[in-house]
Amino acid sequence: MRIKKKKIIPLDEAGFIPLVDINPDGDKVHYRHTEWTEPLKVHAKAQRIENDGWTKDRTMQRIATVPEGIFIEHPEFVYDEKAFLRWLKSPEGEEYLHVDKSKI
Repeated sequence: MRIKKKKIIPLDEAGFIPLVDINPDGDKVHYRHTEWTEPLKVHAKAQRIENDGWTKDRTMQRIATVPEGIFIEHPEFVYDEKAFLRWLKSPEGEEYLHVDKSKI
């Protein structure tokens, strides 16, 4: 099967552009995936400031909102909870936290 290089830019309701393009390279196909993470960071910061991640009925506390691109970049997080929690406490990960990092 032969795939021609094709530009795909589907914009969903949240403003994400998940798949930018597809590049065939011999037997391999390279996919470029992007994600606009600023809205997630702003939402996480608002949750930290306003209610420390608690839902309106205070029955559940959200810890973080993590973009799916992080799990593509770090597939080990799916199976290694300790590595994922260490990342959440790092400067890169704490931007997505809904709670103070000392609480996780």
